[in-house]
Order: sequence, then C-alpha cells, then structure tokens
Amino acid sequence: MVAGLACLASPCAAQQVPTEPTSTHIFPAGGRRGTVVPVRVGGEFLPPYTRFRLFGEGVSAPPELVERATGNYEPSPRRKPGGSPITYPREWKSEIAIAADAPPGQKLWRTSSAGGGAGGRPFIVGDLPEFIETESNSVPDRAERVQLPVTINGQIAGERDLDYFRFEAAAGDVVSIDVVAARLGSPLDPVVEIQDLHGRRQTVEEIRVGSDPVIAFRVPASGEYRLLISNLNFHGGPHFVYRATISTAPYVLFAFPPGGRLGQSSEIELFSLDGNRALRSVKESIQFSAGASGEFLLNTATPTANVVTLDATDQPVALETEPNDTSATATSTTWPGVSYGRLSSGDDTDWFAVTAGKDQALTVECLPLPRGSGSLPVISICDAGGATLAQASTAALLPKPCRLEWRAPAEGRYFVRVQDVRREGTVAAYRLAIRSTRPDFSLAAAADIANVVQGARGELELRVDRQGGLAGPIDLAIEGLPEGVRFEPAQIPAGQEVVKLAFVAIDETRPGDAILKITASAKAGEETISRVASAAHLGRDVEGVSLGAPSIDHVQLTVRHKQVFRLFCNEAYQYANRGTIYPYQMEVERLNGFDGPIQLEMGDRQIMDLDGVEIVNSTFPAGTSQLMLPLYMPETMHINVQPHSNIYAQGFVVFQDKWGQRQSMLQVSEMRCMIRPLPTVARLRTREKSISIKAGESRTCVVQLDRTSNFGGAMRVELAAPPAHLHMDPVVIPADQSVAVVTIAADSELRQLPAQIKLRGAGGLPRDVTVVSEVILPVTAE
Repeated sequence: MVAGLACLASPCAAQQVPTEPTSTHIFPAGGRRGTVVPVRVGGEFLPPYTRFRLFGEGVSAPPELVERATGNYEPSPRRKPGGSPITYPREWKSEIAIAADAPPGQKLWRTSSAGGGAGGRPFIVGDLPEFIETESNSVPDRAERVQLPVTINGQIAGERDLDYFRFEAAAGDVVSIDVVAARLGSPLDPVVEIQDLHGRRQTVEEIRVGSDPVIAFRVPASGEYRLLISNLNFHGGPHFVYRATISTAPYVLFAFPPGGRLGQSSEIELFSLDGNRALRSVKESIQFSAGASGEFLLNTATPTANVVTLDATDQPVALETEPNDTSATATSTTWPGVSYGRLSSGDDTDWFAVTAGKDQALTVECLPLPRGSGSLPVISICDAGGATLAQASTAALLPKPCRLEWRAPAEGRYFVRVQDVRREGTVAAYRLAIRSTRPDFSLAAAADIANVVQGARGELELRVDRQGGLAGPIDLAIEGLPEGVRFEPAQIPAGQEVVKLAFVAIDETRPGDAILKITASAKAGEETISRVASAAHLGRDVEGVSLGAPSIDHVQLTVRHKQVFRLFCNEAYQYANRGTIYPYQMEVERLNGFDGPIQLEMGDRQIMDLDGVEIVNSTFPAGTSQLMLPLYMPETMHINVQPHSNIYAQGFVVFQDKWGQRQSMLQVSEMRCMIRPLPTVARLRTREKSISIKAGESRTCVVQLDRTSNFGGAMRVELAAPPAHLHMDPVVIPADQSVAVVTIAADSELRQLPAQIKLRGAGGLPRDVTVVSEVILPVTAE
C-alpha cells in the first residue's frame, strides 16, 4: 500500500511546506547575571530530545529539550481562513544558569537533532532587574507595575494581544524605553505608547536603532504612567518576543569623537536623548587601550541606559572641524588615517581635503557609528572644481560597506565629500578611513549552520569581497570537520565571488554536531593573505543590526541521521461534517531498520489557515504501517468560506543509533489530508444564559441537543477541561431524545470563579466518526 501511495507524489502533489527544522525564539530572551532563568525554547519541527547548546562565557543549560511547554497566551480571534502559509511554533522547557561574573551582552544558542541543526539566536545577559510579563495584561486596568530601571520581557503572543505596564516617574525625568525585537530576530514590529492614567497619549521623542524603536519621554508631572507595547500589524504568536529596557539614565545616541587611537587618552562627549528632540551632553575622559583595533565597550562612571561602543584604530586620527560644508572650508586630512565626523542633519555635508600623487590608488571607506544609527553615508571624491570623480553609496552597496577604490589622474589636491542619503534624521557620527589601495579580501558564509545527511551532500554559500584588485584563486581550509566528511571545492576560482561549499558525508559518518572554522588564503605577489570566514546568525534585523556582533567566526555542521521513516496519506478529497472527529488513513514506510513506535501530531507548518481543525495526537505502534488518524473538524468552522481543508501531519521518533547515541527525528507527511467540510449534524446548547456558582454548593443546568436526521444516537455530555474545584458527573442524552439535566458541584475550597465553563458532548456515527459539540456557559457569583 505504501508503494501505491508513493506513486501519487507527482510534481503537482509534492511537499508544499519547508521541512528543515528551525528555532524561532527563546522566552524570556535574556536574564540578569547571577540568576537561573526558566525559559521556553521555541521552534518548528523540533522533536523531543532536541539538542540545546549555548555559546558564550558564563552561561549553561541542560543539553536536551525534553518537556514541551505551554505559555498563558492571549487568544487570537478566529478569522476567515485564507490561502497564506501559516506556522505554529512549539515551545520546550529549559533553564539557563547565568554566572554572577558572566560578561554582559549577547550569547548565542542553537538547536539540533537527527533531522538537522538550526541557526544561532541570541540570549542577552544584563545587569538590570528583569520582569517577565504575565497575561492577561491587555487592558489598561490590568497593567503590570514595574519599578525603574528594569528590563521587561514580553511576547505579543496573540493577534489581539496588547501589553500594558505602569511605572512611576518624577517631573523632569527623561525616561527612555528601548524595545529590542528585530535585533533579537523577532518578527515583531513594535508600536510603543506612553499614556497617563486617564489614557491620554503623551508626547515622546522616537528614534530607530536598526528596525527597533527607542523613545524618550520627558515627564511633565510626577506620578504614574502607562506603557503600551503592541504590534504594528495584526499578527502575533509566541515567537513575537521583545525586551524593553526602561530607565532614567541617559540613552546615548552617539559619542563624539566616536573613536580614537590605540594607547592614547581622549576627551569624548556623550550625546543623549532629552525627550524634546534636542540632545543632552556630558564629557568624559577615556584611555584607549593598546590592544587590537576594532570596537570596544565604553566603561565610565556615568551610568547609561544603553551600551555605548567606541572605535579604536592604530592609524593617525583627525577630527572634522566645522564649518567644512564646502571644498573651500574642507578639513585637511592625511592617509593612511582615520577621520571622525558627524552630520548634523540630512542636508549637512562634510568635506575633507587630501593630497595624492599621479596614479596613486586610494581606498576610501565610511561607516556609521554606532551601527544601527540609520545613517546611510554616501562618499564622493571631487576635484578642485567640485566635479565628482568617483562615488559610493551605502544603500547601493549593502551588505558590503560604503567603500570605493580610486586612482588619482594627476598629482594634486582632491576632496572627499561625506553626505547622508536621509534628508531627515538625527545627528549621525561616522568613521572615514583613507588608505593606500592594497590587495585584500573577506569571506562570509550566508548562514552559521550547515546540514549534511549520512551518505549525502549538503551546501553552504560563501561570498568573497575582493578588494584592491585581488582577482586570483583563494584556497580554502576547514578545521573541525568530523571523521567521514570532506568538503569541496578546495579553491575558489579566480575572479569568482560566490561559491557553493559542499560537505560530503560517507554512509558511516557518526551523526552529531561539529564546530567548523573556515580559513581562506590568497596570494598577492609574494605575500599570502589569510582570512577567517564570518557567518551571520539569526539575531539581527534586515539591516544587519544586532545587540552584539552580527556575525561570528564559526559555522556549526550537523551530520543528520539517515531518514528512518516516511509518512503518507491518500491525497484525495474526503467529506466530513463540521463538529466531528473524522478518521483519515495514514501510512508509514519504515527505513534503515527502524521498527519502533511513531508519534503523530499536527504539523508545525501548514499551507493555509486551518480554521480550527486539529489532529488528535496518535501513535503508530511498533511494527505497524497503517493508522486511522483522528481529525477534529470544529462546528465553528466558517460556513461557505473555505471549501476544503488541507492538513499536514507530522511524526516523530526517538531511537538509539549504532554508536549508542540517543537520536530523535521528525518527519512531515509527504501528502496532505484533504477534507471538504459538510454541515453539522447536531448542536448542543443550554437553556440557561449563565450559571451562578457558590463554594460548597451545586447548581443544575438543562442541556438541549438540536439534532438533524443524520444523527439519532446517544450523546455523552461532560465538563471539558474542568476548572479547579469544579466537578460534573457525565450525563447521557439517550438516542432519539434531546434534553438532559447536568449538575455542577463546587468544592468548599473554591476561591476564584472561572469566567466560563465548557460542556462537551460526544456521540457516534457510522465508520468510526465521532460527533462533537460544545457549549460555553458564562459563570456568575451569587
């Protein structure tokens, strides 16, 4: 039978959902030093015993995800179903221990299993008190109180979810709220609002750090205020996570100068938001270390609401001197060297004068500081008459830096002009570097994860940024390859900028994870240039902005176990009534000696909204190949809106491989369960509009069954998901009858009434179909 079903997998009926496992989120997305943080790890197509690994100093966690978690989420409204793909991430319980001396900032975590690995996502270690939101806080009256300073961890976990918080502040305080979402890899597009206790929206200053909002609120009068965080569009889910840091310490927009020379002392000025679209400033004297060039974290006695990064260089340093808005007032600079400047508005222009000899090749590069400021520099080289000889734009070159290589046509004085593409925006600092052009390159992997199946081949894209005329071949070497895996090609051909790096595993390669370091080497004359490949993780926004480094210096290779089973079903429409549980035949093909049980459940990814359809979790017993999978078609499905339902099931297994390692694997059905819904055959209701309940007493209620001619059998009615301290003995409405009385009993220990109770009735139809009808009864207190 399996072979017959497999033949149905024609191109028009091929698998329509991505099947690679992926991580989606962690909640909370960070924690305070010296604490143990219970977390929920989210992902799609992650089976039990998925491996969970942390990267970074001072954090640790159990090595596997074993128990599923369920958050207390705000429900999403039922919408008319559409044809857009939809996902249902699942969450797993874990905990992360953060050492008291753990370095603050971004750590990474990854998941992997026999089915493959997923890219790294951030977990943030902080110093402030942490607050985790508790639903429901979606109305102003249920706003949760927080005390500043604090970092709030929240989820916009439902389509109508709103998160309200309240805090106290004194008149004249400038309260900054930094909402981190996209910089965590979250799909949330936050909307942030401050209200007074009467619900009046307050005036705030808002900027963007990458894609995320930061607001500054100058408090007009001492008292309590409300914070509202929501999503710009109607979407929501457990993976819509955020961290919001609220503080009255200065939120530093930029420092000037934003860098300095290694080993030297300098005075810098920190410019922070003031809530009125002006800037406050404070001066600090700092000592630049004598270490390596690059970014470093500012550590001063002045407390700040955000992390401030500065640039350190081993080159001579110059600062722009205003006015320098024309070539006649240009700031003189030399090369090699670094000039630090700032653009005060979108139409500001900075000019620098530089001298070059005939045929002198120069490389000019301009970077905004800090990353995520939103600045999009444009650099131009002009002659003495102001004519543009060469130009480079950040917007045009992304993801490469704003950099141009130019050769002077004659000896003389030339000008470098720096502008910002933005016509409006906040003050932006930048780093302008000028050096003699020399051969060089960098190498970047498109992802920080690669997967290869035993006996098969996996690929990872590498991109080369060639500079200074370096056009020759580039040799590749990889440290950390597991035994039985080789890579190809060993060389990037001359002139080529993109290559597919292939990992090839033999059949007997041991499944598991390996950390790889990819090194590339190229010849420039007699010199050999070597560079380590960087890899982009998932904790960054569309602009490449992250809370820490947006890339890392390694790639994880996961050797996947060979597939041990395949799932199929008859991909032809069947008919089922709304308000029934319908058995749909599934089949399994067992592979590579696997004969154990297989757990079936709803697929984490679907090609369309399911309109409330559910799969009742089921198990293929060991050695079996067929199963009737129960599909629940709720009576509340929209009528005449969606003429059919297409449901993907998934199954997972846990087994021991030939090396004695525990492995877990999840597979998605290669075909859809296809159902055309029919009208309901019965409807359960109550004669009472509500029920009053009192501790230690019982109350009765009359249930009415409205039947059609298609259902004349008995129906058993029971209390669904009984609230604590409430009980009901099941009753049966006999065949061909329509009324019964149920009794709800409350224990004397009952302290808090539920808002409602649900009664569920179930009866039988031919062909093992179950009729299901539910009624909601509001609860009132006597």
